[in-house]
Amino acid sequence: MSASVIVIIYCSLIRSMLEYASVVFANLPRYLSLALEKVQKRAFIIIFSPALSYEQALAKAGITSL
Repeated sequence: MSASVIVIIYCSLIRSMLEYASVVFANLPRYLSLALEKVQKRAFIIIFSPALSYEQALAKAGITSL
């Protein structure tokens, strides 16, 4: 599978659930917010391999951070 297909799957299955609950995250403590961001970082390391930094992977996928 290509990276673009995996990004679409990630956005459909994982990120959509994280964004759906974003109203609850409005007053989330910083350490929990970082834990959520860690989920996305890990997904992009798997998708794009460790060769790209997190910021580069976000730009390549066309996605903003959580």
